[in-house]
Amino acid sequence: MNRFFIFIITVFSLALFAQNRNGTTSANFLEIDVGSAASGMGGAYACMTHDVSSIYWNPANIVYLNKNELLFIHEPWIVETNRYIIASAIKIDNSNSIGFTFNYLDYGSIEVTNEMNQDGTGEFYNPKEYSIGLSYAKKFVNWFSFGTTIKHISSQIWHSKASASAIDLGVFINTPFVSMTGNHRDGLRIGMSISNYGTKMKYEGIDLINPIDISPEYGNYSNAEGQFKTQGWELPLLFRFGISVKPLVTQIFDLVLSIDAIHPNNNSEYLNLGSQFTFSPTLRTKFYLRSGYKGLFMVDGEFGPAFGCGMKYKLNSGQGIKVDYSYKSILTFSNTHNYTLSLTF
Repeated sequence: MNRFFIFIITVFSLALFAQNRNGTTSANFLEIDVGSAASGMGGAYACMTHDVSSIYWNPANIVYLNKNELLFIHEPWIVETNRYIIASAIKIDNSNSIGFTFNYLDYGSIEVTNEMNQDGTGEFYNPKEYSIGLSYAKKFVNWFSFGTTIKHISSQIWHSKASASAIDLGVFINTPFVSMTGNHRDGLRIGMSISNYGTKMKYEGIDLINPIDISPEYGNYSNAEGQFKTQGWELPLLFRFGISVKPLVTQIFDLVLSIDAIHPNNNSEYLNLGSQFTFSPTLRTKFYLRSGYKGLFMVDGEFGPAFGCGMKYKLNSGQGIKVDYSYKSILTFSNTHNYTLSLTF
């Protein structure tokens, strides 16, 4: 067990020394917030365990879900792109859970242009990116869990494709400190995760084959075909450290305040701040109000305040349905809306 803890601490420590290189990673759709609840809290979700969307923020969190869950997300993203996510978490027992995620970003239809037809050739292509992940989380004791996700990532631009493999790692610690009730679940929570640690993405395809005239001084080679060799691009590596507290806990109300510190390999460090107010008028019904701020202290940040709401209803059969919505402000582009539907069983 001691060796295991040493390994985890070493991996998280290495992530702290990643270099700050703006705009030098590929598959950046992996950085987009997942889930209306998390988006409404400004992305401060590393130590939240309310739904299966936490698998993106910290795979260790899904072991604390009370039931199996299936989640659907639709997010109309910037410049007429759309994102769709399907995720599920299955409880093996009280100490082990597995999860599945499918994250798909559709860039829409784009007209092909070239040097001779700058207004368009009449042909269109549909770039897209997606990732498929398989997760496992284990609770070693009631207050500590570890989780991991193995992912396959793919990107396609016209006839060119690239793929990569990556792994996410996360730990979750639930303490009794500052608990208003003396219960661990209402105390200070700590979450840490590393996302997208993996191989580089390198594009290949027939789009990279083009006529190349090596030198006009040694004959006409304008019709000779050559192939461009692209370099490999790193994935957006993210290190998260989050804490949350519950300053208000009653049988009907509770309030969660959370903060995440983010260290990416392609941007400056920044903070995400979030809050969630829960109102439970009955044993079967819960209402949520959320607010947050994403990208605090980010250099040239494009994000700002976020808001959200949701409702959860438990059926007589024990199954449940949850609907969430979030609104997130983006400075240069239009603001975004996120819609999430969850089913528990």
